[in-house]
This record gives sequence, C-alpha cells and structure tokens, in this order.
Amino acid sequence: MQAPNHPKPRTFDSREIFPSIHWALFHQGFAGPGVHRRIYDFELLYVIQGEIRAWFDDDVSGPIPVQTGDLLLIPSATAYRLELLTVPSVQLLGIHFDFYDEVPIAAEQDIVVSEDRVKPDKFGFLPVDSDGEPQFARHYAGIPAEIVSRMEEIVKRHAAAEVGFEMACRGLLLQILASLLHFQRQSERPYHSQYRESLLLLASEMAQNSGRTWSNAELAKRLNVSEDYFIRLFREIVGTSPNQYVQSLRHKEAQRLLRDTNLKIEQIGRQLGYEDLHNFSHFFKKRQGIAPREYRKLFQMV
Repeated sequence: MQAPNHPKPRTFDSREIFPSIHWALFHQGFAGPGVHRRIYDFELLYVIQGEIRAWFDDDVSGPIPVQTGDLLLIPSATAYRLELLTVPSVQLLGIHFDFYDEVPIAAEQDIVVSEDRVKPDKFGFLPVDSDGEPQFARHYAGIPAEIVSRMEEIVKRHAAAEVGFEMACRGLLLQILASLLHFQRQSERPYHSQYRESLLLLASEMAQNSGRTWSNAELAKRLNVSEDYFIRLFREIVGTSPNQYVQSLRHKEAQRLLRDTNLKIEQIGRQLGYEDLHNFSHFFKKRQGIAPREYRKLFQMV
C-alpha cells in the first residue's frame, strides 16, 4: 500500500493542469537490479517490450510487476528502483514532465536528485484528491493504443523541436492525462462487465480440471489482457487470486477422493498435479492440519 507522504501535494483541479515536458525518448535498458534514486519531476514509462519490477520506498505492499503494454507513472520526490528482468534488455518509452509547468529543468542531469545536495523547492507538485491520495495511479496495466500513439508523437515532436512543438507536446500530454483518468476510473470498477462472463467460464473450466497446470500468463492470454490486469480481475470477480483458487480446488478434490474412493494416496496426488507423494502430503497437511493418510483414517472409522 502506498503511503501518502509526498512533500508537495496539491489538490487536483483539471483546470490548473498545464504540463511541461523535459525529456522524451525511446530507450533501451539492460537487465539488472537498477539504481535507487529520486527525480524532481515525473516520468511516464511505457514498456514496449519486456518485463520490469518497480520498487517504491513508500509502498509497503512490495514491488509492482510491469509487463509489456503497461505504463508506469513515477512520481517526484519518491525514492524508487526499477529492476529490469528481461535478458538482455527491455524496450521503453519515457516522458519526463511536470503537471504545473513549475519544475526548472535546464538539462537532463537536473532531473535526478543528488542526495548530497537536495533542493526541496524543485520537486514537482503531486496532484491529490480531496482525501490527500494521489489523483493518478502509479501502474496502468494494458493501456489503450491511443495513449501509446500520443506518447510516440510526443517523442517525435520533441526530437524535431520545430516551431510550436512545446504547445503540440503539451496538448498531447493533456490528452494522455485525461485518458489515464478515464482508464483509471474504468479499471477501479469492481470489474469490467465485458470480462465477467468469460472469466467465470474460465474459472469453471479450472474447477473441472484442477489437476492441470494453470499459469497466469496462459489465463491472461485467454482473455487477451495483461497478466497483472488478469490477476486483479480474477481477484475482484472470484474473490481470490488464481493460484489460491487452484489450491483451494485441489484441496477440496483431495478431500473428496480421500473420503469417497480407494485410490492410493500417490495416485490422488498425481491426479491433482503433484509430482510426488511428499509434495502432495506437504500441501494437504499445510491446509488441513493433518496428513492425507490420517485424514482418510478419520472417515474409515466413521
């Protein structure tokens, strides 16, 4: 969970947003743990290809997985680290900006904070809602193509630096921010109605085949959404994560087979997708509190 401790919050009013763009570029990052740092402005970081993990010092819930097609909004003043997971590299599109045209950036090196000489007044204001929570999310899973197209156009116009490019880039960024707010409201609904029926059918298929391997990547592909977004949808609609759902299905089926059949315990384990008796026994005892053999004996005594 994100901690609302930004040094320069500013209550969001769409009429006051007047962004300036400091840097816009396609770039490549090579696999590695990344550098721990802070920036004075904000960055929109779109993952064209690859996978990263974003670590924020004020987020106690752990790293944010960012997949191909996802967008990350890195806020000012907040320490973070980007771990690039794809070997050898990740393809990215980055735009540095501020919301209110008030961050003085003369050169690219002015963007990153030097911790031995921090300039607090240079941090960009963070738009927040009436409760003091950030108005914009940090992670957007599977953003629409029109947002990507506008980001690409900003990079193109910023590089050309023709007369009026600042106005053009500002207009494009305003459209992007408005689209992100709309996309965010859609994503924050309990679920997207167009996915509900398909996801429930998928959950039913999983229930009927609990012994097979169900990867999040495969399941997300079935719905044509990103893996991170699929996990969120599944949790909201089904009430638990895909992995926990499968584990619960397997446990219920294990209980039934131990109670109602004479199958060997090793057979039951293999039928439910466990490689050997040890793994199955460990899984069952962790959830039930007793080993499979002891569980079966309880019902044989009745």
